[in-house]
Amino acid sequence: MDARRPRSPADAPRQPPARPDRPPRDDDGQRTIATFPKSSAEEVRVSLSKFKGFDLVDARVWADPDDDGDRRPTRKGLCLRVERLPELLEALRKAEEEARKAGLLE
Repeated sequence: MDARRPRSPADAPRQPPARPDRPPRDDDGQRTIATFPKSSAEEVRVSLSKFKGFDLVDARVWADPDDDGDRRPTRKGLCLRVERLPELLEALRKAEEEARKAGLLE
C-alpha cells in the first residue's frame, strides 16, 4: 500500500460484531461491596467479581464523563486476586498508621 494514498473505509480495522448473548459491562456479575465519594464528580467502588476462573477484588474510580448521571468505570484502580486481599489490608493498615503518626489523620 502506498503511504501517500489515503486509507479507504475498507482498510479500517474491523470491529467485532455485537454479542447480544453477553450482558453489558455494567451487568457482568460484579458484586459491589462498598462505595464512597472521591470527589464531587467521582466515586470509588469496591467490588468482588470473577474473571477467567479467578476470584477478584476490585477498587476502581467511577466517573460520569458525559454528565448524564450514568457513572462508568475508569482505568484508575486496582484489581487483585482475592487471596492477596490480606496483604493489601495489611499495607493499608500500615499506611493509616503512618498517616496518623504524621498528623494527616485524627
